[in-house]
This record gives sequence, C-alpha cells and structure tokens, in this order.
Amino acid sequence: MGQAKKHYEQMMLTDSDFDSDKCVCANHIHDKAIYEAVVKDGEEGICSYCNHETRVILVKDLIDIIKSGIFFFYGDANDEGMSYESEEGGYFGASTFDTEEMFYDAGLEIDNDRLRNDISEAFGNNVWCERDPYADRENTELTYNWNEFKQVVKHKSRYVFLGSKQFQTTNQNLPIDQILNDIGIRADDLNLFSWLKKGTSLLRCRQHGSIEILNTEKQLAAPPDEKAIFPNRMSPAGISMFYCAFDKITCHLETVDPTNMSKEKVTTGIFKNKEDLYLLDLTKVPELPSIFDKKMRQNYYSILFLKSFVDDLTQSVTKDGRQHIDYVPTQIITEYFRYTYNDLTSTSIDGILYPSSKSTGKNACVLFYNHKQSLELLDFDTSTLVVDNI
Repeated sequence: MGQAKKHYEQMMLTDSDFDSDKCVCANHIHDKAIYEAVVKDGEEGICSYCNHETRVILVKDLIDIIKSGIFFFYGDANDEGMSYESEEGGYFGASTFDTEEMFYDAGLEIDNDRLRNDISEAFGNNVWCERDPYADRENTELTYNWNEFKQVVKHKSRYVFLGSKQFQTTNQNLPIDQILNDIGIRADDLNLFSWLKKGTSLLRCRQHGSIEILNTEKQLAAPPDEKAIFPNRMSPAGISMFYCAFDKITCHLETVDPTNMSKEKVTTGIFKNKEDLYLLDLTKVPELPSIFDKKMRQNYYSILFLKSFVDDLTQSVTKDGRQHIDYVPTQIITEYFRYTYNDLTSTSIDGILYPSSKSTGKNACVLFYNHKQSLELLDFDTSTLVVDNI
C-alpha cells in the first residue's frame, strides 16, 4: 500500500502539457463534485471549448481534480504489480482498461470531444487497473463477513459465537463478530444518527376481532414481556419493544396480516415521545459519492456496503415460520447498538429508524421501550383512536 501511495503522489505532482491560459466551464463534465468545484473555485471568463462567458477554471486545474479521483481508485497496471504473460497476450488475473475505458468505468462523462482528447492526453496511453487489483474491495470483504455472520447466527451458534475461535471468517481469520464493530465504526464515521424531536406523532396499531374493543394506552403500548411471544424484525420472542410508524398507511402495512380472517378490525392510536430521542438512523445512508468528491470518496466502499446492508436488513420477510431464523441477524444488530455500542462509545441509543419494507419511501421505527417504559415515557391521547375494517 505504501508503494501505491507513493506512486499516487508522484503522479499527482506530474505537470501537464496544457496551455496555462486554456479554460473550461462546468457544463462539459457531468459530475456533481466537479461542477461544484468549478462553480466554487472558478472565475468569470471564456470557456475555450464552447466560447461561452461563464465561470471557468484552468484546464490544468480541472485535470488535477480528475487525477485526484482517478488515482485514488486506479493505477498503472505495471505499478500495481499485475502479472503479464506475453504468450497469452497481456495482463491477467484482474480487469484492465485503456484510458477511455477507465474514464467510462469511473463514470467520467465528457460531452466535448476536444476536451476529452485534452484530458486523455494528460493520462497517456497507459494500461490501467483498480488499486490493489488482486485484493477484494472493502465493500466485498464487508459483505462477505456479513454473509458469514448471518450463516453462523442462523445455522451454527446463536448465543456463544461472540469471540469464539471456532467462528472465524475464512478469508481474513477474523472473529465472526468483528462485522458488528465494522458496522458500528462506519455508522459513526457517516454519522448515521438523528434526533427524534419531542412530541413526534408515533402511530401504533393492533389487529383484532370485531368484538374486541381497544380503548386504553395499555392495549396499544408495547406488549408485556409475557405476551411478546412472536419474533419481530428487531426483537426476538420474549423481548418487548415499541414498533411504530409515522403515517397510518405504513403503520398498517407493517403490522396487519390481511390473511387473518379471524381478526378483521385494526385499531390505530398516536403516542408522542416526552423527550428528544437519539436513534440509529438507517435512512441516512448517503448516496454513493462521486469519486471526484475529495471529502466523501474515502467512504465510497463503506457507503456501497451500507446501502446493500440496509437493503438486506429491511427486506420483507414472509411469516411462514422461518421468521424465527430470518430475523436473527437483525435482532443481534439491534442488541449490539442497544448495549455493546453504548459500552464502547458511551453513546446511548434509544431506538432505530429504518426504511419500511412494506411501504415504499416511508420509514418505520422501533424504540427500546418495553410495556412499562412505553407507558411511562410516551404520551397517549385516546381521542386519536381510530377503528378500521381490514
């Protein structure tokens, strides 16, 4: 890695052969980070490629921006130690690119042929490859470890896997539970936390038969421990938590089983939190950044992993009996952030905000409140009760 860094620094110091007075505007490269850099750092002038008077930067400065992104992810195949076999006709073992192919792979869209040629000249006719071409990308390693973790806790060990030498990833020889800390570190790096403001409307509902009447907060609060007999996405059977949503449709979709013909009614009510609450916010995973975004690109692979991780975590689970197994990984993740993350960081998490698996574009929430706590720490207004037919 030291040689790659050294090569990166050397390439960044290489002067281009461009005319010092050649300028370019932001309209020819379709990348948000580059556009913002030109608007922020540019000056009023004439674009050498479209002759429009607008904000422009020197082409050599644009090339420096592009190089900083390209060389963060790509390198010369020779310098990256790729194997070459003359009899086979080239490099092998990993993908290689010519300069144009590398631009395409990096998502660099240039709509002016003269500008494209000028930028291509600055990179030469090298054969390119990804950095450390024979190593797994960070997101690939994380995904592998997450899948190994799921396999262990679903089918091998549910209670004593923590720290056990018997459960290690096969490619890195790391304890299988290391993925929990990896997720915690990345959540912290990306600040995947938010405050749920005091007085937020938290909708909760219960499905019931036509003769049953629900008219008290006790009937809609988190269930007593002895009645928490079914596993949920974030909590196993026996552990009571307060699941809720922020709109009625999502609340019903997340809770109601339309095939249960013996329970044809649903009663919905609104609770409100008495204090601000601090949540792990899985809806805050940012969009994948441009590789030319100097501030965010170091999180590129973390974000790539976390997006797939949240999709996996919140996917719909069919309640056919296998939910006892399928929910196990998310239940362990929940307990990690509820207890272990708190111990490691002294940060108290009150619950988790996550994308609804049943209501597209909407969010659901679980608070770490059992029956007693949900009655003590949440307000409830009986006037909000509504009964609907399913």
